[in-house]
Amino acid sequence: MKVRDVLTEGMSKKDTYQILLEFIRFAAEDLELDKLPKFNFMFDTKRSLEHKSFGGYAPGEKHIDITVVNRHIMDVCRTLAHELVHFKQDLDNQLEDPDAGATGSPQENEANARAAVIMRNWAKKHPQLFDKQSINESKLLDKPTPDAASIIAKHSMSEQDFINQLRNGVQHELEHTSNVKAAIEIAMDHLDERPDYYIRLQKAMR
Repeated sequence: MKVRDVLTEGMSKKDTYQILLEFIRFAAEDLELDKLPKFNFMFDTKRSLEHKSFGGYAPGEKHIDITVVNRHIMDVCRTLAHELVHFKQDLDNQLEDPDAGATGSPQENEANARAAVIMRNWAKKHPQLFDKQSINESKLLDKPTPDAASIIAKHSMSEQDFINQLRNGVQHELEHTSNVKAAIEIAMDHLDERPDYYIRLQKAMR
């Protein structure tokens, strides 16, 4: 699905995921990555408060954490680009220096510079994103959520298959928000669109 097909005036979580996955593909091509790290997109501010930053890369673990909530989508992409550069540096064994992540280090300077170029090219391709509102957790519950029976009937799913997919979906969403009600409703919304949404998401983020 193209970015222009999923944009709305208010940035919802589903819209955000689609744009971020599109951006990951874009940045990976620019950085000539033939594989990707694991991603954790967080829709609360807990990590940011603890680490005093919006994102981080864990060398060796090949894992990127990104705080998404209460930020503009382009700012989120900028952080994501920065951490993807660190991932590439890790693959090239450039993060072995214990001071590699320090302000002013060659690795940190390169991450800032490469991320800026990636964002400039991304902005030229998708200037409409600058007109979007910030991502706000209050918008996660802004649309009516279909009930289980409707989703099962719509996709001709068995009740057990729906339960399994919903369980997987809620577990995934709770990694990104502490709001249980939001996690359930987001998972239900995704399953209403695609009964195999979380299977596809898992494959895309490997």
